[in-house]
Amino acid sequence: MAPYVPRPLGFFGAAHWGVMNRQISQSRQGADEATVFLVDDDLVTLTVVAQVLRTAGYHVVEFSEATAFLAADPFERHGCAVLDLAMPNVSGIDLQHAIAEKHGTLPVVFLTGAADVRTTVQAMKDGAVDFLLKPFQPAELLKAVEQAVAKSASIRAARAERLAIEKKWSVLTPREKEVAKLLAQGFLNKQIAVELGMSEATAKQHRARLLEKLNLGSVAELSTMVERLRGAGSPG
Repeated sequence: MAPYVPRPLGFFGAAHWGVMNRQISQSRQGADEATVFLVDDDLVTLTVVAQVLRTAGYHVVEFSEATAFLAADPFERHGCAVLDLAMPNVSGIDLQHAIAEKHGTLPVVFLTGAADVRTTVQAMKDGAVDFLLKPFQPAELLKAVEQAVAKSASIRAARAERLAIEKKWSVLTPREKEVAKLLAQGFLNKQIAVELGMSEATAKQHRARLLEKLNLGSVAELSTMVERLRGAGSPG
């Protein structure tokens, strides 16, 4: 007997499957670099959704159990997680919280057969990109995944920028960091000298040296850098 192959036509609806290729062609940008982690205990849904995403050019990793997804530890990858909401033992909401706790870079798209308003609102507040009700159309899925992948890229870019700034900041001596923070607050050289108990000439030397180390052309650029570091919980 031939193995059973799920029929995507019945899952998404006959009227829409015929235009799927055109919809997919509009969703390929950036797909090759992204991984979609698909978690659903319904094997038919898992197979069909994976087919749609692979056709769109995404690398798809499938999990039929939430615990297997957690064990794989994919939280820092570029892409997104497409999660079934209602799964035994560990729900999609539980996985969303696990990603957040790991400070992961995987935005979440939820799939569900039914969802109450409270759950949907809370999931969106917690950062979910979309909440798709089954049966959904390929265009809905691809749009949500495209948005999630774009969000992942943005998160990773911001994180890389922050790490680069922190690396620059780390080359300063403790005294240079003190001078830099005062400069960013608008202190003049003579005010810094009084505040830190040094001569004005020494304050000027520190200013010139730290700007050179940071490869910055002005105090305004330094202020922007310090502000970004503060937003990330620094500078130290």
